[in-house]
Amino acid sequence: MAVTRRGALNRRQGGFTLVEIMVALAILGLFVVLVLPNFPAATEGARLGASARELAAALREARSLAIRENREIRVAVGADGTSYDFDGAVRKLPTAAVDRIAFAGPGGKAGTAALTFFADGGSSGGRFALGRGGLSREIAVDQVTGRVSTRD
Repeated sequence: MAVTRRGALNRRQGGFTLVEIMVALAILGLFVVLVLPNFPAATEGARLGASARELAAALREARSLAIRENREIRVAVGADGTSYDFDGAVRKLPTAAVDRIAFAGPGGKAGTAALTFFADGGSSGGRFALGRGGLSREIAVDQVTGRVSTRD
């Protein structure tokens, strides 16, 4: 530190310069321009993913129920195309997340009525497809093991 003529210490005052503040605002502006337009798509994708996990959990529950009660359990797409029928009870996925559900049987055969889980844990097999706008998620059910898996 330098001593001035009067003997007082000359200290640099803390803070930011105008240039530093302008650079920080420019970076923040770029961030807003690049990230915010993608935000709605990201939230829609997250909602659709949550609905896919919900349906996958229901399918796993149906498989467990079939094994536990030693009977067949049927899961089908509802007539409105946004709900599913779980052993006679209709369950609806949030319409804010899903605008269509489709089911295709083994080999991708569309129009198959329903997926059936058997008492031994196996299933009739097939794929459920959930969609919202241009986004989609797929839930596959293995025919032999009844294993449920999700895909983007």
